[in-house]
This record gives sequence, structure tokens and C-alpha cells, in this order.
Amino acid sequence: MKAELIEKLQEAPYKEVKSTLEKSLENEIEKVYNIGLDKQVDLLNVGEKWYRYHPPKFRKLEEQPSFYLTGNSLDKVKVKVDITHFNAYRYDHKSLE
Repeated sequence: MKAELIEKLQEAPYKEVKSTLEKSLENEIEKVYNIGLDKQVDLLNVGEKWYRYHPPKFRKLEEQPSFYLTGNSLDKVKVKVDITHFNAYRYDHKSLE
């Protein structure tokens, strides 16, 4: 995911900013996924790839009386952030990675 640093409220090392942003996005994705589970809606289109690559199996899943996604369906969320624009702030991010 690409990001831009618009405003820097306090001094923080690039690695810390990047890590905090990645963790925050991972938590938000998990939160949206869980809201979808509660409402039995695939908000993140998780089943779309399964549908594209395994249409017959996906149809079987949809025919089941229970929702095809569960709390165990999402194993791990991993977000990699690349901050591409730093506005007027000075970070030599290439040497920090």
C-alpha cells in the first residue's frame, strides 16, 4: 500500500511511523472483516478470488445454510506500507529500510 505523509505532529523515526501505520491498517482490516462476519456480509470480497478460481466449490459453499466465512477464515493480515511522499519533512527512507 502506498501512503503519503501529510502532517508530522511529532518527531518519530521513519521505521516507527511505517510500523505504526502498518499495524493500524492491519487492525482496521480485521475490524471490518469482523463487522462483516457479524452481519454475514463479505465486506472485503474475500470470497471473490475463491469464486474466480474455484467456481463449483464456491457455489457449494454458498448453498450451505451457514455463512461461508468464519472467524477462522481470515488467518493473518499483513500490510506493507511504502511512504512515497513526505511533504516538506526530511526522511531518507531509502537508507532506513
